Amino acid sequence: MATRKIVPRADNEGGLGTAAKRWATAFIKTATINILRGDTVGFEIGRAYGALIGIQEFLGKKWTDLGQQAAETQIRSIAYLGNGIAIAGSYPNGKIFRSTDYGATWADLGQRAAETYIYSIAYLGNGIAIAGSGPSGKIFRSTDYGATWADLGQRAAETYIFSIAYLGNGIAIAGSGLLGKIFRSTDYGATWADLGQRAAETYIFSIAYLGNGIVLAGSGLLGKIFRSTDYGATWTDLGQQAAETYIFSIAYLGNGIAIAGSYPSGKIFRSTDYGATWTDLGQQAAETHISSMAYLGNGIAIAGSIPLGKIFRSTDYGATWTDLGQRAAETQIFSIAYLGNGIAIAGSHPSGKIFRSNW
Repeated sequence: MATRKIVPRADNEGGLGTAAKRWATAFIKTATINILRGDTVGFEIGRAYGALIGIQEFLGKKWTDLGQQAAETQIRSIAYLGNGIAIAGSYPNGKIFRSTDYGATWADLGQRAAETYIYSIAYLGNGIAIAGSGPSGKIFRSTDYGATWADLGQRAAETYIFSIAYLGNGIAIAGSGLLGKIFRSTDYGATWADLGQRAAETYIFSIAYLGNGIVLAGSGLLGKIFRSTDYGATWTDLGQQAAETYIFSIAYLGNGIAIAGSYPSGKIFRSTDYGATWTDLGQQAAETHISSMAYLGNGIAIAGSIPLGKIFRSTDYGATWTDLGQRAAETQIFSIAYLGNGIAIAGSHPSGKIFRSNW
């Protein structure tokens, strides 16, 4: 008996008709969500029909303006904690905002101590989250998925905790200013060891974990990248990238590919060997800062910029980038995070807005 194939109606030009396109889009969108959730049936459906409308057509492409959060002017940090829970940190009142519906709505949890900045947030698993602040260089810790927070106090004499990353097995790394130090925890952020200043750098702006014990840290004032192969215990100075002075952002895209964003030329750098060497991809549009980056899966990455508050998007593991334009009238995209299920969140300045992409 012959197998019957069900094919959507074609239009007169031999392509998909309008109704068929809507059917295909909805079909692939559902299948792709199942892929992202790891559903086997969804994977098989997506593989069969993925060529029709692919994942790359949707993820991170369109954004909705969710408006200002309280009276804050900057959303400096965002992290995803799983189970639909996201956390965002702000300025000038050093607040933490929490969402339990994949970033659709946000609750104001108030200011942390007397801090004005929540510069960095990371999720360590098992409901544990860490937040870094300024101007007192404190670390805050939550054990209930960001609902409540304990003040762990200032790190050394540092004033800012600019970056935090989780490396697995209870190990976390934090980067600071004004002495450009790295701090390391081996007990899920409960206690921290001071590993000292990196070279003569004053800021550790960005940290990313690449797996297999490999960690990257980006710095200023000389725009260096530092690399560790032993879970952040020791570090190698890879030197300045081009003539840049700050490495503001780093993200890992899998398969040994990492990207880094810089200032003052708004460049993106790309590595294909787990951060050992880097290629200069040049300035993005006329932007001066690439201030945030995130990986969405399936080769798709997004980057946020300054001073025109743009989002850039790549569908080829960061090799090439498309300018998606400015978000509302915002000038800075400080933070980006991927929440899974096709949902990404971005935080901005000067109106302290959150933008949400949900294809």
